[in-house]
Amino acid sequence: MSGTVGTAEQAATFEHEIGPQGELVVRVPDGEISLRGTDGSRVSVHDLGPSARLAILRSDGRLEIGLADEGRPEDGLARWLRWGRARAHLEIEVPHAVRVQVEVTTATIRVVGLDGEQGYRTVSGEIDLLDSGGAVAVEGVSGDVAIAARGPLALHARTVSGDLRASSPLLRELQLSTMSGDLRLEGQLAAGDHRIETVSGDAVLLGPTNLAVAASTISGGVATDLAHHVDGGRGRQRLVIGDGAAHLFFRSMSGDLDVLRRAAEPTPPVAPAAPVAPAAPRQGQPPGPTSPAPGDQRLELLRALERGEIDVDEAARRLAELEELDHA
Repeated sequence: MSGTVGTAEQAATFEHEIGPQGELVVRVPDGEISLRGTDGSRVSVHDLGPSARLAILRSDGRLEIGLADEGRPEDGLARWLRWGRARAHLEIEVPHAVRVQVEVTTATIRVVGLDGEQGYRTVSGEIDLLDSGGAVAVEGVSGDVAIAARGPLALHARTVSGDLRASSPLLRELQLSTMSGDLRLEGQLAAGDHRIETVSGDAVLLGPTNLAVAASTISGGVATDLAHHVDGGRGRQRLVIGDGAAHLFFRSMSGDLDVLRRAAEPTPPVAPAAPVAPAAPRQGQPPGPTSPAPGDQRLELLRALERGEIDVDEAARRLAELEELDHA
């Protein structure tokens, strides 16, 4: 493996032979990062803010870009990340199938035309992927994520206080977790297992026609405008659409899941799945002491979580106890 290690550069434009399936890593704090997929085997980097000193690591089939340590320039790559100080404005052309890893704080990430393995991390920055696909992993805090895939998409995402929107002809895999953020997903779900977990965010699925949903919620629910059948009641539901080849596990504290048809015209109002009627009291059994209904206990548990009096793990433990009482 050959290359120049730890070089600090201020050139406005440079290129590197990375190969059609190499690896690109970008780690900068603030600014704008734009990636565009191209044919060929070279990476072309256009530095639109050349006042920032870039730390470049070149090797066969790999390119890493960061910011040089301004305090100790002789170290070159001594520090990849200088959070909150320098801004970078990079436009990068990269082969379509190259593996990409981008880590920022408040920088905005724009991507067009990539379909390889991709990973994006941001804190208070937006992520926008257009005409892309492949395997995408996202970690975001206080920033929205928008993905428009041209081909099959495998999406793994963890977000906090940010909304996520994704569309694809085929959602090959979904593994999503969000806190205080909404999800909107459009496309057919591939056969197999998928998972969505939320604390207080809602999720909308548009277009799946063969789906089995196993839902576990405290105060949320599952609804659809497609032909379906449903089993279960408050807290636990199983909803099946078509042959149910795609399996979705949905878990939420207070979020709803809506599974809707895709249509050019507005869809009709969504009818919630009918709840299971409460069991009648046994004949001749004297009334017991008054206690909060299970639904009231779940609601109070949710309020305690939102007030910060308990954490998510404690809420989940108490929820499990309520579930055991319901099935006792």
